[in-house]
Amino acid sequence: RGIISIVKRGYLKKIEPFHELLFVYGSLKKGFDNHRILEKSAKRLGKAKTVSKFGMFEDSFGNYPYLISEPIHKIEGELYEINRKELLEKIDEFEGAPDYYQRKKIRVQSHHGIKFAYTYLRENIKTPMNQKPLKVWENNTDYKVQKLNDFLERLH
Repeated sequence: RGIISIVKRGYLKKIEPFHELLFVYGSLKKGFDNHRILEKSAKRLGKAKTVSKFGMFEDSFGNYPYLISEPIHKIEGELYEINRKELLEKIDEFEGAPDYYQRKKIRVQSHHGIKFAYTYLRENIKTPMNQKPLKVWENNTDYKVQKLNDFLERLH
């Protein structure tokens, strides 16, 4: 068994069965900048939270968060069902895996129970001492603009 997919008009391709879960905590969440990557090709299973604790911090411009393997908070995010290997490969490319982020399986809690799901972590990075760790990533455009302005002021 497999899934039949249209490659182009009149041409079909058999896709091998594929089923993975993906936990997202940043710009891939519904209502955020990069959700379009998931919205048509993945099934949203709802809100989820990590079972283990992680450290979540933001990049220098406040554009996106990243997780590190330091036990600080349970992280809130969303759980998605991925049924195409090509989609997971596309997300790897978007996330810069394995060079910037590393895709790892972690345990997450949702209304479906505790499941293993892939997520993206940063490894070999120190805890930023100038930031307060986050539990949830908010979609706050004004905050991002202020972070950029602060950075630009420091350049002068």
